[in-house]
Amino acid sequence: MRKLLYFLITVTIISCTNEENERRDNPFIGIWVNNDIAGQNLTIEFTSNFEFYYSAGSQVGTYSLDGNVATIDLNTTNNSTATVIDETHINWVTIWTKQ
Repeated sequence: MRKLLYFLITVTIISCTNEENERRDNPFIGIWVNNDIAGQNLTIEFTSNFEFYYSAGSQVGTYSLDGNVATIDLNTTNNSTATVIDETHINWVTIWTKQ
């Protein structure tokens, strides 16, 4: 029983550490909100597998990362970029706040 408990604790610690490292390496991971675009409550969620979900039109796409700049592929010929300002803000056409 103790071995099982130690094993579970170890697995939990390792998985938490990996998630923290992943977020540190990719500051975009998470849900970002914006209320400034035409009075809408918009969200964009960046995942660790380089996909995003954008609430405007329920868009799904991919993004690539180069340091603190993400190139967002909206599945059109007009890709855009987002830039990390700090831990809780990105600039993508306007300022977005981490939820």
